[in-house]
Amino acid sequence: MKVQGRSRAFVSLVVVGTIAGLALIVHSAATSGSSISGSFAEFWVLATLATIGEMSPVKIGKDGKYDEITTSSLFAFTILLRLGTAPAVLALAMASLAADLAQRKAPWKAAFNASLYALSVAAAGLVLSLVTRADGFGGLPHVESIDLPGILISAAVFFLVNNSLAALTIALRENIPILPFLLHDLEDQASMNGVLLTLAPVAAVAAERSLLLIPLLAVSTTIFYKTASLYAEKEYKSHQALHDSLTALPNRTLSTIGFNRRFSRRAGWSHPLQ
Repeated sequence: MKVQGRSRAFVSLVVVGTIAGLALIVHSAATSGSSISGSFAEFWVLATLATIGEMSPVKIGKDGKYDEITTSSLFAFTILLRLGTAPAVLALAMASLAADLAQRKAPWKAAFNASLYALSVAAAGLVLSLVTRADGFGGLPHVESIDLPGILISAAVFFLVNNSLAALTIALRENIPILPFLLHDLEDQASMNGVLLTLAPVAAVAAERSLLLIPLLAVSTTIFYKTASLYAEKEYKSHQALHDSLTALPNRTLSTIGFNRRFSRRAGWSHPLQ
């Protein structure tokens, strides 16, 4: 009965989230024309970078498992700051759909993922309009220091809504405890996604000065994350070599290393593997 209840909750979340998100995407497409036409080049440069970022996830390894980080949120949040909520919803939804369709995901999964992004951007835009000088849902074309606390709060809302809804969906689908999984997922995602979102005000100021600065920021961000990915892959392979693939417990190699280290400390000499 509990599993059936989880299954119904999962289906309900997917259906309601998809309907709400798609309605928001359609509304954004219908109302963002004036904002986009006034900054046509800026929107499409940022939207293209968001799409590239969504289609090129960076793998991050931890505890013998891989997770993925995308840079699309940086450029979508920059659109939110510069042009407003509707263009940001549209850009991130397009990026998500393009990436999911390229990976040949089921249409309902692609629609649901895009909807989650749309709901997250809308929540962040609402908070931005309440705690900064933003003109309604029209964004902050001129970012000033007085706006930074509100921008960070809005970024935190985007992160919390997006990751919480995604984690809740996975927990319901896999029938695992919701709160522990949610807290663990937020902890894993906070550092990398937090860095990305805090770069959005920098990207917004750069876009205000010159669009040529945005690709430079994209290049430096990509290099940073690719470097992190290589380091994560090295850690992942190291973890796999020292742990059992089924139980995740230390294997004989790691046990031997641990024994040698303990023995070397007791004997008073340094072991090469220490």
